[in-house]
Amino acid sequence: MLTGCVTSGSDYASLSQKIGAPKAGQARIVVFREKAFRGALDGGYDMKLNGEQMKPLRTGTYIYTDRPGGKYQITGDMIMFPGTSRFDIAVQPGRTYFYVVRPSERSDKLMGAQIAGGLVGYAVGAAVTSDSANQGPIDLFPVDEPAARTALAELQLSE
Repeated sequence: MLTGCVTSGSDYASLSQKIGAPKAGQARIVVFREKAFRGALDGGYDMKLNGEQMKPLRTGTYIYTDRPGGKYQITGDMIMFPGTSRFDIAVQPGRTYFYVVRPSERSDKLMGAQIAGGLVGYAVGAAVTSDSANQGPIDLFPVDEPAARTALAELQLSE
């Protein structure tokens, strides 16, 4: 499982002070999910980096990993969601990259269909949105460091 070796529940500023900058030849990849109401049962997104499991990304949490510079694929899945989100990134050693995860357009449409029509609405919504460019539940957006640090101040390391 890809994650840092710091006690979970840490805020990012404290974590950064404890672990310092990425080691020589390494880049840091930080993925976070802002605080927002997404339902009582937030199982989180199943996140992977090049197929290796990371911690679940729940509302109000972040995950990170240090990796050698190069190209990677971040994927996101959700239980009972009919598709996987895939994002290709490239990182350079000595830098930290911040990404925010938000529900994809397809995810929002399927949630609305389920609220309106229950399981039948969800099934119909899945069929109607099956040609979406992003088949998965999330979108991933790069965030500049000052904005990321502001957002991360309210979040905790995923457990």
